[in-house]
Amino acid sequence: MFNAGRYHYTIREQESTTNLDPDLSGDIIERGIMLLADFETSQYLQHEINVIYTVHEPI
Repeated sequence: MFNAGRYHYTIREQESTTNLDPDLSGDIIERGIMLLADFETSQYLQHEINVIYTVHEPI
């Protein structure tokens, strides 16, 4: 279903909600490498996090 492997990614600044052309986008803000494991051999079960929301309202 998924192509397991090593992927390089780039995240760019974007003002347009429809532009998909990297040459017309803004600066690069992040570059990285992602490892996608084969989901049938993965030992991952679940991930739980506690999220605390803080609301700041003007006085």
